[in-house]
Amino acid sequence: MQRTTPPTIYFVRHGTTDWNRDHVYQGWNDVPLNQEGREQAQQLAGSLPDLGEIAVFSSPLARAVETASLVFGESREVALVNDLREASSREAAEFVLRRMGISPLPSFDRIPSGAESPEQFLARVERGLATVLEQVAGTARVPVLVAHGGVCTALCEHLGIRPPIETPNCCLIKFEPDRRGHYTATAPPRGTTGP
Repeated sequence: MQRTTPPTIYFVRHGTTDWNRDHVYQGWNDVPLNQEGREQAQQLAGSLPDLGEIAVFSSPLARAVETASLVFGESREVALVNDLREASSREAAEFVLRRMGISPLPSFDRIPSGAESPEQFLARVERGLATVLEQVAGTARVPVLVAHGGVCTALCEHLGIRPPIETPNCCLIKFEPDRRGHYTATAPPRGTTGP
């Protein structure tokens, strides 16, 4: 069945890591999930609604890949998309976090300055979304992205959703187009992971 309107897009932010807990910005540092993050992913897996025929795409960073595996099952194929990695520089991270209304800002001691401008980050995530949408074009598959809070904020920017939606660790966010192709975003109430 071929789609004639833009697809619904699902998004899952990775589960909690020790750096999330310690309020340290992770960027491209490959920080694994902690036990809480694994439990969040298992809880989300147990509460997922029927999403139909899905195609799962993930940032290649370990915290996203492990979340995808725990939520959607180890046997599910997960396509890694480099452009879905988190913002890589202090400047891009600060832009994203300020856009999200995060205060106070986390520590940026472990990521470089100047590696990527906010504009470069937004363009990279837009390329990542284009890659995903090319993969599901002409099919009935619904894309599910597993990535990072900054990536979700960049998606909101690209899809015209302002202010960006809050992205708690390991919750399912639904980006749904109307008949004109304008997107809205919905997420579960704060403190929950399910839809």
